[in-house]
Amino acid sequence: MAEFQEILDFPPAAKLNVEGKLDPRKATGSELRGQEIFAGKGRCAGCHPAPYYTDNLMHNLQASVSTSRVW
Repeated sequence: MAEFQEILDFPPAAKLNVEGKLDPRKATGSELRGQEIFAGKGRCAGCHPAPYYTDNLMHNLQASVSTSRVW
């Protein structure tokens, strides 16, 4: 199983554990505070649960892409 998970690059981010939570040994203090807000006061986790953090729906965020700025 470990070899298969290695192929999938799991967990999907280096600082997340298999449950989709930040590993306190790898995360910064700021990241851990953000996770607390996400799961607590911000109530984001209600619609965006771990481990994928999505509600599996498409949303029009009405964000436009500016082509006038060249990087």
